Amino acid sequence: MRFILIFALTSTLWAQEIKRPSASANTSSSGVCVSGSNAGNSTPMPFAYDAGTPPTSTQSSLSKSSGVSGTKWTGRIFTSWATASAPYSALTINVNFACSDSSAGLGECGAEYSTDSGSTWTTLADEPDGTSQATYSHSLSSSQNLSTVQVRICVASTYDTPNSSPTIGTIAVWDIWTSGTLTAAAVPKHRARSY
Repeated sequence: MRFILIFALTSTLWAQEIKRPSASANTSSSGVCVSGSNAGNSTPMPFAYDAGTPPTSTQSSLSKSSGVSGTKWTGRIFTSWATASAPYSALTINVNFACSDSSAGLGECGAEYSTDSGSTWTTLADEPDGTSQATYSHSLSSSQNLSTVQVRICVASTYDTPNSSPTIGTIAVWDIWTSGTLTAAAVPKHRARSY
């Protein structure tokens, strides 16, 4: 008598897909940072979205001096995400940064994200007193169109009136990225026969 045994082992494959912006530009809005005077254009921050396992070890920083009075700020907006390679079951937006100021309490850094090409913004982080390096994350809809995702960062500083001293605020950004969970269809892993 011949016996036939056929079996297939299947598994669902889960993988994380990392996507980043591919462009940045000066922003005309102070965002979550305290309002004041925009003291000129921001400088490019290429290491804020370079390739690598997030967060990467390289960073770009942006600083702003208060000058001799009031509050000054500057900021940068990051756009042009690559599209997802397949549907996601979960998605997060992430920004890894640190904030410092030369006079405690007189500097501020912030990060926001938009899911509709900049029409509306959601606060990701607002640090008025500085902070050590950390990752700030929010969940997005798993069906979010990455082409309409944007991130905006800002840094501000306020003149130290009691001490008659300018202050300098600095935001250092290590990485900006989305992390999407890809769910692959069940696929055969093993097939065997015995007779």
